[in-house]
Amino acid sequence: QPGTTSLRALVYMDEVFGFFPPIGEPPSKRPLLTLMKQARAFGVGMMLTTQNPVDLDYKGLTNAGTWFIGKLQAERDKARVLEGLETVSSTAGTGFNRSQLDKIIPSLGSRVFLMHNINEDGPVIFQTRWAMSYLRGPLTRSQVKTLVAGQSSPATAPAADLATDAADPAAEKAAAPAVASYATTTSSVAPILPPDLPQVYLPATRSMYDAVGALEKELGQRLDVTDKKIRYEAQVLGIGAVNFVDAKRNVDERQEVALAVEPPSGSGLVRWDQAIQLELDPHALNSQPEPDAIFGDVPDSINSARELTRLTKDFNDYLYRNWRYSLFYNPTLKAYSQQGENERAFKIRCQQLAREQRDAEVDKLGDTYARKIDSIETKLRREEQELADDEAAYDARKQQEMLSAGDSILSLFGGRRRRASTMLSSASKKREMTARAKRDVEESQEQIARYQADIEELEKELEEATADITERWETAVDDVQVYEVKPRRTDVDVDQVALAWTPFWQVTVAEPDGSSRTEFLSGV
Repeated sequence: QPGTTSLRALVYMDEVFGFFPPIGEPPSKRPLLTLMKQARAFGVGMMLTTQNPVDLDYKGLTNAGTWFIGKLQAERDKARVLEGLETVSSTAGTGFNRSQLDKIIPSLGSRVFLMHNINEDGPVIFQTRWAMSYLRGPLTRSQVKTLVAGQSSPATAPAADLATDAADPAAEKAAAPAVASYATTTSSVAPILPPDLPQVYLPATRSMYDAVGALEKELGQRLDVTDKKIRYEAQVLGIGAVNFVDAKRNVDERQEVALAVEPPSGSGLVRWDQAIQLELDPHALNSQPEPDAIFGDVPDSINSARELTRLTKDFNDYLYRNWRYSLFYNPTLKAYSQQGENERAFKIRCQQLAREQRDAEVDKLGDTYARKIDSIETKLRREEQELADDEAAYDARKQQEMLSAGDSILSLFGGRRRRASTMLSSASKKREMTARAKRDVEESQEQIARYQADIEELEKELEEATADITERWETAVDDVQVYEVKPRRTDVDVDQVALAWTPFWQVTVAEPDGSSRTEFLSGV
């Protein structure tokens, strides 16, 4: 299992008290300790919660990088948590301000938590949002009736078919016909054929009861079978193998092929595309028929070894031109299904690949926007400091202006006209300086508002871009196509092409009017 930085699964324990004690070793402690140390390499996260912070092995929790701490009143609880955080911080090589956290933790309000993340510069205080579920706690039966009053129970959906898909989606096995149609001419002994003509007997892998049951299901009625016999009909059996090799897509597969097809018609062509694909072991082929079997005729098109030799080349050519090894392919993720991996398993793997691509892209985008926001925040802090200076200067100018105006009025009424004239001029200059200081304050306020608006705009852009990235990679999971690996001419091996005596069940069915009819049902 390869390592990953993206979360594949989350192990969550609502109350870890008693499972991970500082002293003693219950059966649960060793597996939890192993997960805390190694789960991250496999994309597995651990979330452990407790309301008993004293009874935890904090040395074993040093691999936990993120801690969420609520309000702790008891000094003993607070001391144990601070001790654990200090151990984690020293292990990670990050700064730890114990006195600061000692003051913060007891002062936390309701639904307010402190987050300590080893990847952050300092602790973060946040408030959780209100739960959208009905947090009533345990409900009595009467309360349940009140809550569901007026609601109708939805119909139970049929269980999903969890049968696994075929590893090869293109090469589907042809279904054997429930009913076959053959000439009525039969013999109780096998026809005499040339000794050099290869012939085999296919085993009857389908019982008479299964064959009749399939016909009954197809007709929708019960059948009264009064007689049954095994009847062999001559067909062409092709047995071979096709090798598929594709190093780029990690394909090295060999498929065994066994096809049974009707003999060539008057045109001399075998319809291999209409053949029945058989699941059989070549060593399981019989050399003798079943007892009391009857036989159909052998067409002239397959009653000599020369004809079967010609069909051998035909069979080889058919496999080369038509047999394919199909892979599921996701062009967006550039991923191919692995050997034996069905479509469902392939999509699950694509989900993980898409999450990893999404996380990498979102992280890269976040870093880009973080640099932009940090730059503006630096300017904002500088401008806020400048505003504070401007406001202080403005307040001082206003005081000086008021004092200067007061002195001018006193000089005017005191008879010192020339001095009063000079002081009025000075007051006018001070008023102008006060107005300039006010403009500086207003300019700083406007600039701060622009910086704040820029930050909000960047945060909005980041949120929208993150949503677009998430949607794009979620959509990519469903972009599944089928890629076919073709064999080379030398990858096709034909073991044999023979006359195959294929078993059918010849059953006599009684009709309600007293008559009877004969049905031919596949025995393979």
